[in-house]
Amino acid sequence: MNKFKTQKSLIVSLKKDHQKMISVLQVLNPRQKKTLVIGKWTPREVVAHLAGWNLEYIKEIDAILKNKPTWYKKFSKGRKATDRENDVFIAERKNLSFAQTVSEWKKTFLSLVARLEKLSKEEWNHESTKGDWFGEGPITIEKIFRYTYKDIGHEAGHAKQIKKFFDTNL
Repeated sequence: MNKFKTQKSLIVSLKKDHQKMISVLQVLNPRQKKTLVIGKWTPREVVAHLAGWNLEYIKEIDAILKNKPTWYKKFSKGRKATDRENDVFIAERKNLSFAQTVSEWKKTFLSLVARLEKLSKEEWNHESTKGDWFGEGPITIEKIFRYTYKDIGHEAGHAKQIKKFFDTNL
């Protein structure tokens, strides 16, 4: 679990993870871009999933600051709720090409970083008066970014998965 002491440390970590995914995507050939790499997902669908989550983070940041967080309810229902969200994010981008999906993902990432950079110290430290973050106390912006994928950041985790798949299956 990541714990970010500062807003800056979170942003630095997110940018490093984002760059890891860019590095993996840049070397994929056309066949690899269409190969199922994670369950039923191709690299394009992984990126579509990440784009959707970037936008969801922005919405949840705003909800936390208004004391109206939603994730603690949604994700307390288990893996199926998350899977449904992922399916929606991918379906919303089903008509985009690989390049278009990557472009949108990069834009959503920049929007997320811009939103985080705009936060005041008070907003960064704001504890929502509604909800509990899975037994860790009041919901904060920092807490929603503690999610890791295979013990590393979300984007870096998927980048590692894609790279490992192709390193193993070439």
